Amino acid sequence: MNDRQSTRPSQTTDDLDEITKSKGKNKWPISIAESTSNKRQQGDSLSALTRLREKSQHARDQANAKLLELEEKCLQLEEKRESREENQAKAQLELISAQTRSVEIGNTTQLLLQKMHLDCPERHHFHSIQNT
Repeated sequence: MNDRQSTRPSQTTDDLDEITKSKGKNKWPISIAESTSNKRQQGDSLSALTRLREKSQHARDQANAKLLELEEKCLQLEEKRESREENQAKAQLELISAQTRSVEIGNTTQLLLQKMHLDCPERHHFHSIQNT
C-alpha cells in the first residue's frame, strides 16, 4: 500500500524558503513618511470627492430652483392666456349683443314709421308734397 504515490507535488524546506524569499522581494516595508503621505493623499482624495459632491448637489439645487421658477412662469403665462381668451370671448359677446340691439332699434324705428304712415296717410301725403 505504500507503493501508491501522492498526487501532490513534494515540497522541501528549501523550496519553501525560495517561495518565501520571492514573495518578499516585491514587498518592502512602508516607511512612516510614505504611510503618512498615503493617508494624506487618501484624505485629499476624500476632500476632493466631498467638494465635488457638494458642487454637484449645489448645481442640482440651482437647476431644480430654475426649473421650479420656469414652471411657475409657465403657469402664469397660461393663466394670462386663459384670461385674455375669456376677455376676448366676453368682448365678442358684447359686440353681438350691441349689434342685436342696433338691429332691434332699427326694426322698431321702421315699425313706428310704418305705423305713423298708416295712422296718418294725409300727413304722409302732405310731407311728400312738401318735399317735391
